[in-house]
Amino acid sequence: MPNKPAILLILALTALGFGAAAWIKYGKAQQPPPALTLAQIFRMDPKGKIEEPCPPDALTFFVIGQSHAANSMLPLTSAEDNPEVLNYFRGKCYRLSDPILGPADFRGSLWPTFAQALYPHVNKPVVIMSYALNGTSAQEWLPGEEGVGLMERALADARRYTQAGGTIEYIIYDQGQRDAMDLTPKKIYTQHLKTIFDHLQNEIPGDQTFLMYGQSWCTAYNPPAPYIIEAQQEFAASRPDTVMVMNMDELDDSHRHDDCHFNGKGRAIIAQKLVEAVLKKEGKD
Repeated sequence: MPNKPAILLILALTALGFGAAAWIKYGKAQQPPPALTLAQIFRMDPKGKIEEPCPPDALTFFVIGQSHAANSMLPLTSAEDNPEVLNYFRGKCYRLSDPILGPADFRGSLWPTFAQALYPHVNKPVVIMSYALNGTSAQEWLPGEEGVGLMERALADARRYTQAGGTIEYIIYDQGQRDAMDLTPKKIYTQHLKTIFDHLQNEIPGDQTFLMYGQSWCTAYNPPAPYIIEAQQEFAASRPDTVMVMNMDELDDSHRHDDCHFNGKGRAIIAQKLVEAVLKKEGKD
């Protein structure tokens, strides 16, 4: 099993959005950053957050994946004016504001914009629970994977939530760019997706709808990988419980603040597409 310094070095790299395998950008060696602690990588401190009771009847979204599902966007946003739009983390609910509790990074996210846009249409509270880590491959989300144990970390919170009476209706999987960088073969990538989705389906009580995106590139790190998009689209089409929300690769750098992560313009498009997908599933489109 990897020793702790090695694990922290890997996490430090992924926290910067490109993972341990991204020391080379278009063939140019990158200087590895210093090791970080878990608390420096994941947003875990609720200081400054407004706690609210967790509602028993919320529409809840469980989120895993890479940086686009974490706190990587700009600018920061907030939905703190709405006590029914919430962020669940470690047994408690907080009004939703960036950076949200649970995932990596310390900038803005998709989630306040998405939840605020969805809320008026569903007539119930909206709860977001995200555990995304920048630069992660599908393999790093496999159950039993060594290191930080990303899947188990996320599922531990899901169990807390459901054991307290909450229901998780939607699982969002937002990942792919790292596997494009790593040139993961299509067959292996698809196998990883199946293992991840089947495991979540078995571990989280009830029936969930899976929402996923096509994504394979950031111009800061790698060119598009159409075979990854094809694998994602084919996988989603093969499962009646899975919806492909959109292809993020279609959003060029005018939608991104650092040639990779989304700005307000890109975030607005993604949030709207996600709202539309949820409302279609809820029969309210």
